[in-house]
This record gives sequence, structure tokens and C-alpha cells, in this order.
Amino acid sequence: MSRTPIDYEFTEGVLKLMPLDSKNTRKRSHWISEYANNKTEWNYVFIKDIKFIELSGDGANGIVIKSVQETLNRECAVKFWMPNKKAKNYNVVFKQYKEEVTKLANLNDPAITKVYLAAQTAEGYSYSIMEWIEGETLYNWLKDYKNVFFQFRYKLFKQIIESIEKCHINHLFHGDLHTKNILITSNNMDSSNKNNLGVKILDFGTSLLSKENNPEYSKQRESALLLETSLKLIHEELHFNILEFKHYGLKREISHNDDVRNYDPLLVSKTLRNLNEILNLIVHDAWTIDALEDIGRCFSTAPYMNLDKLISLIRENAGEHSVKVFYIILQNQLNDQLYNKFGTHDVDLIIFFQIELYYELLRNLKKTNINNEFEPSSKQFTVEIGDFDYKIILSNMHIDISVWFDLAYCNFTDSELLKFSYQLSPILFSEILKEYNKMKKNEIHVMCDLIKIRDKFDLSNDKWSENFIGLYLDSIR
Repeated sequence: MSRTPIDYEFTEGVLKLMPLDSKNTRKRSHWISEYANNKTEWNYVFIKDIKFIELSGDGANGIVIKSVQETLNRECAVKFWMPNKKAKNYNVVFKQYKEEVTKLANLNDPAITKVYLAAQTAEGYSYSIMEWIEGETLYNWLKDYKNVFFQFRYKLFKQIIESIEKCHINHLFHGDLHTKNILITSNNMDSSNKNNLGVKILDFGTSLLSKENNPEYSKQRESALLLETSLKLIHEELHFNILEFKHYGLKREISHNDDVRNYDPLLVSKTLRNLNEILNLIVHDAWTIDALEDIGRCFSTAPYMNLDKLISLIRENAGEHSVKVFYIILQNQLNDQLYNKFGTHDVDLIIFFQIELYYELLRNLKKTNINNEFEPSSKQFTVEIGDFDYKIILSNMHIDISVWFDLAYCNFTDSELLKFSYQLSPILFSEILKEYNKMKKNEIHVMCDLIKIRDKFDLSNDKWSENFIGLYLDSIR
């Protein structure tokens, strides 16, 4: 979306900007109407040590000017962040953007445009000074090379998705990731030389300057745009349909469980990174044991893919024996992935972690009745540990797991608490298997869903087991 130049003028290296409504006194449209034709009130904008050269681009959130840092004789890009068309007032919120840009600069990622400075002019205009990049937008590159060999697109996408995932790990969103915000670069400036291509991701932090975008919407937008842009580079996915989530657009209401907007951006970027590796193996018809191990590793890291579809592909291309081998490989890798935070001597601690995941999964499967009025008390825990009735827990799973264990902790000795846990864990798992058997699913599917629940807990920082493990370790020291 380009910006109609009603609030800026750039002529022969001189920039003039419409004044900002810094106190938010009027609606954006009213402010613009008043000042659009009254340019005597506009501000000449200068930045120390910066010489403006030419207007490079404009968009919904600002303008970019090719410039030169004179003392260093270094080309740079200066972006002025202008009030978004959807903003309520003609003003820009700068503080949060500067904080996020600082985080971004500290990542020092080669695929992300370097930000040298984020600041404000005396008149309150927010701007960023960034490295100047020569290149071709991915949008234009795909017009000529959309169907170029997968290997070249694989390498480009690998650079993009690894950088985006790195940002998501650090709680940074791009905000407006599309093919016009990604530059294809080349050391010899020939973007047709596909062996020598790099990428630069532009315009990070766009959504931060739009106050109407609440955090939940920003996440949904990030996930949707990331998937939409990714499929333009790795469009083989449209044929294989390996992902469990889909792109339904941004304007529709969320009405499908598999809408990518239901998935946290970090899960989406992690999954797309691993999908890229799996597609690379499939496209190259690689079905060796090593390849199956690589597919299993990628899937177990991000099981937000259709396992049955992967199994079908292996069966069609490598035969039934390879399917059996893959199941063995995958089970081991899923197990390693599920418990990778624990050491080999943490057996007693793993049991609490298992129970938390089993309990949550079983609650989801049974869709517990939250109107159940039963409330547990110490009365249920005054019996001998060997006589404890675990059916009470299975029948009342509307009760949070922390409540049951608070009571167990207060009423059992340390050894009894461990025995209680070692008895409860297989009981929960047995109930889970019964539910999965009804759906004609196996233990592999169970482990995939347990990893998803673990991911959900990690993202929400809702980790009862970690807190309880700390409490338990304190009590036995």
C-alpha cells in the first residue's frame, strides 16, 4: 500500500513534512484537511551529518530516502515513520518502536537490514538510519524466477525463515512481511546468478507504530503474512499439503481450527523452517536411512504437520519397510524432543513433567465438565498411599493439576509423593491411549500432541511442573 504524498514533499534533496498532532487533539482526517493545503506550517526536516539524495520509496507507514552519512561517506537509508492511515490521530508512538529496534539491532542477523540509529527530530518525527541495500524485491524476482529449481528457492527461504524464527524467539515481530519487504541481493549485483543470492529483510517493526493493533491481532497478522509469503517461495507445499495449518487470509473471521492465525508466530516460523528441509529431501527423492532420520528430526522438532501425509509419501516412494524404519526413528526422536530439557539422572523429575502434559491432554480429550461442583480436600489423601482411589482424579479433571498436587504435597511424605506420581502417570497415559484408539491413532500421535502441549506451556510460561519440581527439590534437600 503506497502513501499518497499529501503529508510530505521531497524536492532536490529537501524534505518538508506536515506537522504532527503531538497532543492528539483531532482525528487524523481532520488534521490532514487543515494542513494539507497550508504548507507554510510544514516543517523543513534536517538530520545532522545526513545528506538526502533521492526518494527511494513510500508506504503505508512512512517514506524512505536514499542518503549519505557525510563524515563516513557512507550510503544509508533514512526512513521517516509517518502516521499510519488507520491511526486515530496524526501522530506516531515512538517509545515502543525504539525499544524494539534496539533489540533487533542487537540480534546482528545478516539477513536483517542493519539499523544504525533510531531517533526523533526536534519536531517529533521518528526516523531510522539503516544500511543502504542494492537489490531486487522478492516480488519482482518471483515474476521471473517463480519456477526456478527448488534448490535455489530453498536456499533463499532458508535465509529468510531462520532470521524470522530468530526474531520470534526474541519476541520480535516483523509486522508486515511480504514479498516487497524482502530484497534479493547478490555480490556481483546480478540477481539472475542464482548460486550467489542473499536476502535482506526490510521494514521491521511496522506494526509497532499502529496503536489500534492489539497484541493478539499482531500475532495473528504475523502468522498469516509469514505463511502467505512463504508459500510463494516454497510453493511445492501447495502440492504436498504437509502443513496442518492453512492460510485463510486476514479479513475473514477465524472459523477454522487449522487457520494459521490460531498458531503462535514462533510455532509457524519453526514449522516452516523444518518444512523447508523436508521438502528439500522430498524434491530430491532422498529416501535413505539418513534422509528418514532428517525427516524425523525435522518433524519431531515441529510436529505441526500432517504425519499421515508424510507416512503416505514415504510408503509411495520408498516402500513399507521404510515406513516401519521411519516409525522406529520417529518414536526415538519424539521421545528425545519431549524430554530434551532433562538430564539422564532426572528420572524422578520427569515424572512430574509427564503428569502435567498427560493431564492437560486428557482434559482436552475428555472436554471436562467445568460445571462439576466437586472440590477435592485433604480427606481424599488421608488414606494409605496403596489405597488411594485414582478414579477420583479421572472423574474430576475440571480440577487443575496443581490442586491435586498441593493436597498430595501437604498430606504425603516425600517417598509417598513419588509413589503417588509413579502410579498416577501410567494411569493417565492408559486413559489417553484408550481415547486415541477410538480415533484410530497410535502412540506416535500421542507424543506429537504432548509436544504441542509442551510448546503451549512454554509460550505461556504456565509451567506448573517446573515450579513444583523446584518445591519438591527444596523439600528433599
